[in-house]
Amino acid sequence: MKYPGPKDQYRRIERRYITRIGVGLIIIVITVLGNIGVNLGLTSTTVEVQRGVGEDPEEVLISFDRNNSIGILGIAAGSIVNFYSINKYRRDYSEIKGKEPRPSGLFVGVGIVLTFGAMALGWFGLIGF
Repeated sequence: MKYPGPKDQYRRIERRYITRIGVGLIIIVITVLGNIGVNLGLTSTTVEVQRGVGEDPEEVLISFDRNNSIGILGIAAGSIVNFYSINKYRRDYSEIKGKEPRPSGLFVGVGIVLTFGAMALGWFGLIGF
């Protein structure tokens, strides 16, 4: 008996998968870049301080503590979205695997490589190696 369902289901599944992976990567990139920008803006500032009456003001460099928690949370959130999308793709594709064979392992492998690559670049961007 031939499969009675709609044709080209794999395209819809692959489109959703690519969209979800893209959203996860965007979350990682935006939070890491935003955190780097905030850290660069808040690393240090120069303030003019007048020590005594009648003295000329002198410039004092004030430094702030860097905090990478927003970037790390973004890496975690984007990675969770990506791993969820990989798992969802494997489940959805397993339902139609016999009817419409596709290189699902390639899609999963690319998703894993992109996720770990974005995690590594984000981590090195936050830490500064």
